[in-house]
Amino acid sequence: MKRFKKLMAILMATALIMSIAAISASAEDTYTPVNGTNTQFNKYLVVDSDTNIPAISFNFTVAPGTAVAATSSTPAILAGVGTPSIATVTFTNGQATSTTAPSDLTLADGKKFAVQTATVDFSGVTFTEPGVYRYVITEQETTGAKAVTYDTQATTPGSKVRYLDVYVEDVNNALTVSSYVMHETTAVVPNDDSDTKADDKSSSYVNEISTKDLEFGKEVTGNQGSKDKYFLFTLNITNAQANTTYSVDLTSAEASPAKTDATKYDTMTNPSSFTTDGDGKATVTFYLKDGQYIKIPGLPEGYGYTLTEDAEDYASSATISATNGKSGVAYSDPATGSSVAADIKTGYTNDRTGIIPTGVLLTIAPFAVGILLFGALIIFFIAKRRRNNY
Repeated sequence: MKRFKKLMAILMATALIMSIAAISASAEDTYTPVNGTNTQFNKYLVVDSDTNIPAISFNFTVAPGTAVAATSSTPAILAGVGTPSIATVTFTNGQATSTTAPSDLTLADGKKFAVQTATVDFSGVTFTEPGVYRYVITEQETTGAKAVTYDTQATTPGSKVRYLDVYVEDVNNALTVSSYVMHETTAVVPNDDSDTKADDKSSSYVNEISTKDLEFGKEVTGNQGSKDKYFLFTLNITNAQANTTYSVDLTSAEASPAKTDATKYDTMTNPSSFTTDGDGKATVTFYLKDGQYIKIPGLPEGYGYTLTEDAEDYASSATISATNGKSGVAYSDPATGSSVAADIKTGYTNDRTGIIPTGVLLTIAPFAVGILLFGALIIFFIAKRRRNNY
């Protein structure tokens, strides 16, 4: 009996030791969860070289991707967990630009770009197991943005989608978020070399704004037309980028015209820029004389305009002929337009022609000649008489 009890005690002690060992082993196999960090990608906005960057924001969503089974050369892809976020990316009106393109941007001649950084925040996402977790990033179209073309330099332009893989690894029995890899497609990075064999890796989104130029001028014709007279122009712009400053090219005009005898305005100023309101509208006034032109570059494709002038007592037509136009170019586009899809050249020709009576000198000439001859004869006879008296 004693022997049996002793044996049972040994068995119970052994079971206890084994259970403790099992618990310890179980504890070693359970990871301490780890939170993600932040990763970033570039957001480029490309415009024409004579165009200002508008005030515009871009938004992104991020959602769990689809799991992909492992293969002999690629790891399994797990659907993303948690709810990461991406802050709004905002470009400011007139933001600094560059014409020197980085490695992840192709920049054509006549273009420049601004860049902002988009941050993907994983700090609130908890990972409990090692693996590759996939997320889908999608850019949203910006409400009210004008003439924006999205994701122009992607393999599939306009796709607006990226795939972000988060690599969580076991490093000395502890979880570590080791890297973030963004792709343009659902490709999986091979097991052997993640740096060189992911041909579709991406680090940016590129959007472009399509713009058009508006140019208008003044010509004066007629034998009584004043070439140094300034006329008042009023330009109304609609459907442009809201709260955005547009430059005015005054190369062929004057910033501060000086009053002339023929001009009724005492003070005149041509602005070098103007800013649209919250609806993308602006009303701007200008003063031009014969042969002067104003150019407004960088208006977004699809904008609208109306150009009027105070012709005063001149006959006005909303066109400038090729003969009188700047550099022999006809400024014959309409003085008003909507949903503009091309560069505009327009303006006004003012004419003042007077009728000058002809034939007056011919009518009075015989009488004038007769009077002159009669006067000459009188002077001749008076002079002759005086000589005879002497």
